[in-house]
Amino acid sequence: MGPCYVKSVLLNYGSRVNVLSYDALVNMHYTDDDIQVTHGTCKAFYSYETIPIGLVKIPIIIGLVMLITSCLVFDQPMDLNILLGHT
Repeated sequence: MGPCYVKSVLLNYGSRVNVLSYDALVNMHYTDDDIQVTHGTCKAFYSYETIPIGLVKIPIIIGLVMLITSCLVFDQPMDLNILLGHT
């Protein structure tokens, strides 16, 4: 993803959104200027509503295929760096 290797990725085809931790985003050398403002909440992480920082588009390379993927960015502790859903 981006210009770096990301170790912990969860593929969850039951999820309708892609979720990226803010720490992972910073470690991938993105800045706050790369985050687009979003409005609304997301019910996730322990079943309570939370507000994402915004939306970011990142390139994901799997094998020889590169996809530009939109991810909601959350500044909350997460056990993983990114959750890829089926969107």
